[in-house]
Parts: sequence; C-alpha cells; structure tokens
Amino acid sequence: MQYFLLCVAVSCSLLFSPAAAAQDCEQSVANAQFEKYFDSVFMQATAKYKAIEKDKIAVMESYVDALLKSGRWTQADKTKFFGSISSEPGFSAPEEKKKIELVSLNMHLEKAFTTSKSSPKETCVSSDAALETLARINAQNEIQWAYMQSRLKEVAIKLQVSLPANAGETK
Repeated sequence: MQYFLLCVAVSCSLLFSPAAAAQDCEQSVANAQFEKYFDSVFMQATAKYKAIEKDKIAVMESYVDALLKSGRWTQADKTKFFGSISSEPGFSAPEEKKKIELVSLNMHLEKAFTTSKSSPKETCVSSDAALETLARINAQNEIQWAYMQSRLKEVAIKLQVSLPANAGETK
C-alpha cells in the first residue's frame, strides 16, 4: 500500500507537469486565443505525462516483482523499503522543493484565473509562470523516480538478484 501511495504521489504531479514553453502573450491576447492555448497545453501535457507515469510504474513493478520472485526479498521487506524511502534525503529533498513550488503554482493559477476578464495579458503571463512552475515540479519528480530506481537496484545488487534487462531506465 505504501508503495502504491508513493507512486501515486509522484505520478499525480507528473500529470500536471508540461514542458513549459512561454507563449507570446501579446499575440495571444491580440488573437483572444489564450484559453484555447492553455487548454491545449494542459491536454497535451496530461497525455504525455500519463504515458511517462505508466512507463515509470512498469519499471518499478518489474524491479519489485524480480526481487520478490527471487525469494530473497519478502512482502515485509517491500513494505519496509517503501515505507522508509520517503524519509531518505534523495527522495525527501525533492519533495520539499515540490511543496514550495506548489505554493508558487497556486499563486500563479489564482492570479491567472482572477484576472482573466480584467487583464487578459496578465492572465497569460501568470499562466505561463504556472506552466514553468509545473515543469520545475516535474523535474523534482524525475529526481524521485530515478532515486527509487537506484535504491531498488542497490537492493538487487546486495541480494544478488538480476533485474529485468528490458525494464528500461527513468526517461
């Protein structure tokens, strides 16, 4: 269960983490295309990061399955591993950075949506700032996924368990 919640915590923020590319707010305002742009970016990001999330979870599950099938790692070991990893600096430091970024994200989104009628340009600028913040959150997610994979690899080496060769790496 802890493994699942840990994966969900990392994955949820992936869903809303587009690779931000600032739009031309003058052009967007002039063409009244802001809402269409913003919706499009979020739809594309959601699709992209759902696919990434699926791949990352598959890699993690293949590692865990290999460890469990070896008989050298138990369900209790798995529970302990995923229960403690969230307090390790390699995982918790990016989590702390994400918390700070989430405050920033909320401020940008609030500003974007409260100024949408009165100042389309300000809405555009705030929305771009939100997208950039989401990209920084995603960068921290990437660090967490890589950390979890590396820690599972350490366990496999210690237990002399071969991990699936085709499982891939954090992308």
